[in-house]
Amino acid sequence: MKYLGIIIICVFSQWKSFAQCDNISFGVTKDEIIKQCGTNYVGKIANDGTKFITYQRKLYNDEMKRNVEIIIAYYFMDINEKEIYVQKILLLPKSEANGYISIYNDKFVKLGYLFWKDYAENILYEVKFRDSVCSIIMRYDYYNVY
Repeated sequence: MKYLGIIIICVFSQWKSFAQCDNISFGVTKDEIIKQCGTNYVGKIANDGTKFITYQRKLYNDEMKRNVEIIIAYYFMDINEKEIYVQKILLLPKSEANGYISIYNDKFVKLGYLFWKDYAENILYEVKFRDSVCSIIMRYDYYNVY
């Protein structure tokens, strides 16, 4: 029974940390993201030298009645000697794309094919496909700050 309690706490802690990760604002530091999302991440460097961290997460798809595994990547820029969060990419199965596209079409201004802007938050959204993977790219529009 003692071990069951520990397992439940661990599972709840992991769920809680991901729930807190859903609303992280652009401009926070890498340390703040790790504090909110947990230390179970992988740190990487992109081909262009950009640093990022990834988390794996399972989500339940109500429509398909199954769990879906996604990867969330947080990208950082070095600003004033701090790693600042500037972009997020979700990697998920292509089968999950329609739900996101539908939401973006309803909530945001369409700027182009699979490209939207949330003017209230100044965030750009872009959807790309490669093989069976869908990439959803979210980034703060620094060039058009009002």
